[in-house]
Amino acid sequence: MNALYNSRFKVAAFVLLFAGLLLFGAAPAGAETPIPALTGRIVDNGGMLSYGAKESLTNLLEAYEQATTNQIVVATIPSLENEEIEQFSIRLADAWQIGQAGKDNGAILLIARDDRRMRIEIGYGLEGVINDARAGDILRDVLIPAFQRGDYDTGVTESVSAMIRHISPDFEYEGLADVNMDGDNEVGSVFGGLFSLFAVIMIVLGALGGRSKRHYKRGLTSSIGQAILWSLLSSSSSSNRNRHRGGGGFGGFGGGGGFGGGGGGFSGGGGGFGGGGASGRW
Repeated sequence: MNALYNSRFKVAAFVLLFAGLLLFGAAPAGAETPIPALTGRIVDNGGMLSYGAKESLTNLLEAYEQATTNQIVVATIPSLENEEIEQFSIRLADAWQIGQAGKDNGAILLIARDDRRMRIEIGYGLEGVINDARAGDILRDVLIPAFQRGDYDTGVTESVSAMIRHISPDFEYEGLADVNMDGDNEVGSVFGGLFSLFAVIMIVLGALGGRSKRHYKRGLTSSIGQAILWSLLSSSSSSNRNRHRGGGGFGGFGGGGGFGGGGGGFSGGGGGFGGGGASGRW
């Protein structure tokens, strides 16, 4: 009798232990990072941004929405709690519904502080102007270098500027940065070089049309000199533009626009997301 009782006790204990292990092991796998409340255009639960940067960005994004109906939100969180940033980001987008219903013109810049992860989540309606590759360029060329320097205000401010510039090139706002990106410089250099070469060829061909050898020699020498001078001036002008585009002064936007920085009453407009965007790590 005692042997039977002991056997049943051991079986029951084993079953309870096994069930406990299953529950303990399943909890982390099924755990999801809590979705923060949408309290404004800047939801800095990670405590990464200064008050001035948050206020300036809020003013900018409010003015941008009023001018275009596009919605951009910045969100920082302390940790992903072992969840993949892509999974959390799309859950966040589904919960907040940034952008207008029918237009799906929303975007989210998400940063997980302790995980050192970041992501740009793009709504359906904006994927044509900020595709996955362009979103990756913004992270790689703008956000990551600033974050590696510990300059969170500049990184977020410049990244938001880059997003706006790509979505709405004609949008004007006092202090909006025209951010310099490596990919843009490479394309500009190629086209600039081809244009310079074409101009040189046309000038030389024009000189070959001289009516006499004397005029030909004089015209050829003069034209080549003009072509070289023009090419140098063009190159210098392009270099100056690039320095202007990539220069400093991104620490905060101007206070124009007359909008408050509190973000009170802000909400998403029913925008849809399909997982477009890019992720990175600093």
